[in-house]
Amino acid sequence: MDIQATLNALAERVARLEAAKPRKRAFNLQEAAREVGMSTSKFRKQYVKTGKVKGTRDRRIWRFSDKALEELLTAEQAKSD
Repeated sequence: MDIQATLNALAERVARLEAAKPRKRAFNLQEAAREVGMSTSKFRKQYVKTGKVKGTRDRRIWRFSDKALEELLTAEQAKSD
């Protein structure tokens, strides 16, 4: 096998594995901020305290669904366009 064929085979394998990877359905505050691409404190101030993202709070722990984060990202993208 030549190098290019090996690289193509590995790229196909990686693509298959990434497609089969299960998505996480619930995120805590730190994970949600990382998913959106900002710091935890900025995410809390901009979105959580203002109610722009829907989350549930169990005592001191916030939980956000992947659907809520996707809605937030699409709304932010539409706002920036």
